[in-house]
Amino acid sequence: LTHEDAYDEASLFYVLTGSLLISQKNINKDESNLFAAYPSEIVGALGVITGESSVFTIRTRYPSRVGIISKENSYEIIAKYPKVVLQLAHSVVRRLSPFVRQIDFALDWATYEAGIAIYRQGDKSDSTYILLSGRLRSVFTRENGKRELAGEYGRGDLVGIVEVLTQIPRATTVLAVRDSEIAKLPSGLLNVIKIKYPSDDSLALETMGSRPSGSNFATVAILPINEEVPVHAFCMELNHAFSAIGSSLYLTSDLIRKNLGPSALEPSSEYRLTCTQRCIRQADCILIIACADQEPTVGKLEKQLDTFAVRTQKEFVFLHKEDGDKPRDTVKWLNMRSWGSSHHHIRCAKRMFQKRSPSKMKDVYMLPCLTAIRIFTPISR
Repeated sequence: LTHEDAYDEASLFYVLTGSLLISQKNINKDESNLFAAYPSEIVGALGVITGESSVFTIRTRYPSRVGIISKENSYEIIAKYPKVVLQLAHSVVRRLSPFVRQIDFALDWATYEAGIAIYRQGDKSDSTYILLSGRLRSVFTRENGKRELAGEYGRGDLVGIVEVLTQIPRATTVLAVRDSEIAKLPSGLLNVIKIKYPSDDSLALETMGSRPSGSNFATVAILPINEEVPVHAFCMELNHAFSAIGSSLYLTSDLIRKNLGPSALEPSSEYRLTCTQRCIRQADCILIIACADQEPTVGKLEKQLDTFAVRTQKEFVFLHKEDGDKPRDTVKWLNMRSWGSSHHHIRCAKRMFQKRSPSKMKDVYMLPCLTAIRIFTPISR
């Protein structure tokens, strides 16, 4: 019915007859059965309530009849009958073990704005952190004062567990690259877990051996140099290429207004930032897009980056026409900017530079000839 990490399949499953088996992959990637659901029981509430990808695989044990309520229909029911969400939450909590429910009381939840240090090099290692949303950067400071990037952490990563398990001071300084939400696990809680489940030490050892790769970007902001850049076409191409490796969403201000209302992004509303500023602050990586045949310049939006995204990784992308000249003036473009992490030259299809409205452009990418994803195109690579 649904697979682990499947975001688009979040639904409620009501068992009419038969039985459902709920399983999850363990550390060895083997399927481990958790529990079974029988007639009159509901499963799938966790994904619907949180809006996150599924953490379970749900399948039928034998021929069964199941009522399926989509996520959209579930939200309509909750909006009309708010008390329903309490019943759904109860269906999730009642299946948690008493130990897991006790852990919740020992966790501290905190939010950090971009640039704030979670901990600093040399501090006492008394906690481990789980990154719920946002992005963190680990920096090592040498004796001569020079700083080196040790790595970056993305959503779901454990931060600082190595120092806690080995009982040594913090080896690096960890900063919030963008606004981040974090769960703090005290060292005492880790000791309790080790005592209660001593066989899980192998998980800790595997975690210690892993290092943040810095490539697990979840949110990418696209920033054009000027209005002549075909930013909508580029985003459609990029979104199409991303679909080869997983689900992706091309989020625009129009889509936000459609779902949250026309006043969602007005300065007077509870959302304090405009759409552009919010996109910049929430991005793991920012792609600056320019047409390669234009004269080197610095865009107006670029100048705001030093205010809203000082530490966010930024990369420059040059768009070349299919029959255009070879790359030129790359050095001039890059010398105007001191922040560039890297740059890319992409030869684009002719359809990217054709003038179309966003609705017609969407229809173009729904054509059968573009449905099949080609992983060796310049933009896919």
